[in-house]
Amino acid sequence: LQKIKSLRNKMKDFKNKYRSQSNRLPEFDYTQGFWYYVTICTKGMTTYFGKVENGKMKLNRYGKIAHDYWKELPEHLPVSIDEFIIMPNHMHGIIILENEDNIRRGLIYQTSFNKKDNRKGDLMNQISTEKWILMKQEKTSLGKVIRYYKAKVTHQIRNEIDKYFAWQSNYYEHIIRNQQDLERIRYYIKNNPLKWEIDKYYR
Repeated sequence: LQKIKSLRNKMKDFKNKYRSQSNRLPEFDYTQGFWYYVTICTKGMTTYFGKVENGKMKLNRYGKIAHDYWKELPEHLPVSIDEFIIMPNHMHGIIILENEDNIRRGLIYQTSFNKKDNRKGDLMNQISTEKWILMKQEKTSLGKVIRYYKAKVTHQIRNEIDKYFAWQSNYYEHIIRNQQDLERIRYYIKNNPLKWEIDKYYR
């Protein structure tokens, strides 16, 4: 009986350690124009994006794709971005939703139908035009932005480099509450490579 209890406890600890954590507030409207801090991890915490050398992040081909798509988010969605960094097996970023003009700048207007262009038209190869029109009529939520980003990065990496690349199914988010909170997070993001070997995401 004691062995069974011990085994159950170990399995519980394992699940708690490796499951995708969600700290999303159940009654909070994530389409609101707040500032958010997000962390997105690769599946299994695999170090896809490069390595840290002498306190600086050196991006490889995977990492450059992840970097460029995040940087280009404001060109395709009603968002702004602040400090961000791509780390070996995850990314941190500050993102601001701008939903007042969401319908005019909706996804359908910013997504090319040219299937030859991997940078713009790839999602249209996977999702029907009708669904994109429906999404365009709705407010852009934080979750929708993250799904869009993950899909773009995944599609290009799988097409060009590694068909097995994958993100962790969930993501971490934090609502930035004030200027002090913002500066603390900016500092953490900027200095993440300097503290990589003691970081909780280090592998």
